Amino acid sequence: MITIIGLSLSAILTLFVFSYLVGDNFAYRTALYAFIGVAAGYTAYIVVKTVLMPQFVGIFSRDGVEPADLVLMLFPLIMSIMLFLKLFQSTSRYGNIALGFLVGVGAAVAIGGALRGTLFPQIQAGMVSLDWAQPGVPGVSEGGWSRATTSLITLLGTVFTLLYFYYGAKRTEAGEIQRPGWINWATQSGRIFVVITLAALYAGSVATAFTFLTQRMLSLYDLISRVFSA
Repeated sequence: MITIIGLSLSAILTLFVFSYLVGDNFAYRTALYAFIGVAAGYTAYIVVKTVLMPQFVGIFSRDGVEPADLVLMLFPLIMSIMLFLKLFQSTSRYGNIALGFLVGVGAAVAIGGALRGTLFPQIQAGMVSLDWAQPGVPGVSEGGWSRATTSLITLLGTVFTLLYFYYGAKRTEAGEIQRPGWINWATQSGRIFVVITLAALYAGSVATAFTFLTQRMLSLYDLISRVFSA
């Protein structure tokens, strides 16, 4: 019985989402608001259970509370209260401090993570793999010239893509802004890599969407089969 109810709700929400094909309507908005509400509630529950509660319980369950522990507890609490003040127009200016701190720390963590976790390891892996004499692992990776060629293409794609976002230029005597010739050639090459990457990402997103669509159709078919077989 519970399975039938779950499948029925899933089928109803799926049909509500499919109703967007005929235009924006009340059914689609209902499914959209339900998804946003459930996602927000689940996120809040996870934050409270896995972040906030362990911090408070871990600090106050000790025999003696250190001043450093109180600072570590009060600082995020004060920032949270200041951020909550952004909801009201009269006190919204007090939340700018917490918002600025949040954006600054988030940007620093994102940039540091991108450099140390993505860009530098990718360049290092490409440089190391350019050794054509390095043997590959049977059944896992290729070796020889094939591996070196693949690594070279990856390295060139990374460099040209970065040069594509180079905006430095000089003003000529005629008043025109012109970049060096080799930069123009590199940016054109980088544009090719960017287009190929975006096309691959779009194809992957379309394939993922069709996968979810197939799962929803199979869920509807399962529900119909259960109802008529009962």
